[in-house]
Amino acid sequence: MKLIAIQTESADQGEFIFGAIQDAVAAERASLDDAVLVEPEGGGLKLTHTKSWFGRIFGGIDDGRAKRLHAKGPEGGALVLALGAPATVDAVARRVRTVTRGDMHTFEVDGEELRELTGQDATYAVEDTEGALLEEPAAFSEGNLPDNRLDRP
Repeated sequence: MKLIAIQTESADQGEFIFGAIQDAVAAERASLDDAVLVEPEGGGLKLTHTKSWFGRIFGGIDDGRAKRLHAKGPEGGALVLALGAPATVDAVARRVRTVTRGDMHTFEVDGEELRELTGQDATYAVEDTEGALLEEPAAFSEGNLPDNRLDRP
């Protein structure tokens, strides 16, 4: 298992990243053992896991550790932790760096230490196996679209 951390400057950014991870898991694009969003709330911290409390008994991200790692980040920021197979969490980290053009920092967690990961080499390719990825001819304007367009009434 490998644990990565994604530091964000704000709780909103943290919620966005955590939501994207939840969506990827739900769509079976990623398989993680646990992920947690650690964000400031009131005078303390709010933790939101992808795994239930019962599920975390048998493996998951410890709340105490998550809070200690959050303390290493910027004031007012959030931290997203993802636990899973090394290839999966590395792909998640690369995707975050690619989408944010390296503006969002990702780390490999080694005990209580954060080692920054770098690089923006993640790709998101859609294969055109049935000719579905066609450019719309310039002659089609908003009022002159073919009847077979599924995205138009």
